[in-house]
Amino acid sequence: RSTGRVAFLGAAPGGEDIESRAAHDPDALHKLIVDPLAGLAEAEARAFAAGLGLDDSTTAACARTMAGLYRAFVELDASLIELNPLAVVEDGPGSSDVLALDVKMGFDDNALFRHPEIAALCDTREIDPDELEAARCEINYVRMEGDIGCMVNGAGLALATLDLIVDSGGAPADFMDVRPVATRQQVADGFAMILRNPQVRAILVNMYGGGILRCDTMAEGIAAAVRTHGLNVPLVVRAAGTNRDLARKTLTSQGIHALFADDIDEAVAHVVATARAATSAGGRA
Repeated sequence: RSTGRVAFLGAAPGGEDIESRAAHDPDALHKLIVDPLAGLAEAEARAFAAGLGLDDSTTAACARTMAGLYRAFVELDASLIELNPLAVVEDGPGSSDVLALDVKMGFDDNALFRHPEIAALCDTREIDPDELEAARCEINYVRMEGDIGCMVNGAGLALATLDLIVDSGGAPADFMDVRPVATRQQVADGFAMILRNPQVRAILVNMYGGGILRCDTMAEGIAAAVRTHGLNVPLVVRAAGTNRDLARKTLTSQGIHALFADDIDEAVAHVVATARAATSAGGRA
């Protein structure tokens, strides 16, 4: 991932604990980074297979399998293809082949529009209903185990906000990244998801207006959600950037009681303290 290129990872033992074994013995995990312009060369694949301890005939079979994997990875916009275990089987006198006994595949959600046949395989019963709702609203959302609801515009800013909460002794209830092109309704739908989470005892909104999404747009979406669902937990808002002051006016003019912080450190300190107080009181604040 750090190279931005397709990589093959392999280990001779296989098994479920391959990552932990590799951490203790880095040489046990073999790696091949593929040049995206040249593609996977047969010689590279053979050398990789030989490094796993395969003999000549099996090395050729493994190289063919790797070529198919690389082609599938690229053509299907995959994010992961895992063969574990990849077994060596006899294929006649003096020759052998490789056989994938178990396969796991993951795909880039943003590319599924190119692969409707793959999207049709999705079993929604295995997906968190809130994550399905977030996908419908085009919001990046992951449910977590904490009690501080978080809404942030920008994935990097959202991750940094969660880190600050944890470093301050708090526990995020979610990761929510509002896209730069989100509409008021999408913001409202996202905030409503946080309001519906029964484990949330305080909410932090960290908005940075800039580019397409302004602070007042996020504020209008939040206000719409509160009008529909109410607000029964404390709300801390840090607004910076385009139309910051207008966002504050939008929320206060509609009777939404929020604590406005001038910087993120102040906002995090307030929301962590508020959530902690609610926990001590044995319920929502």
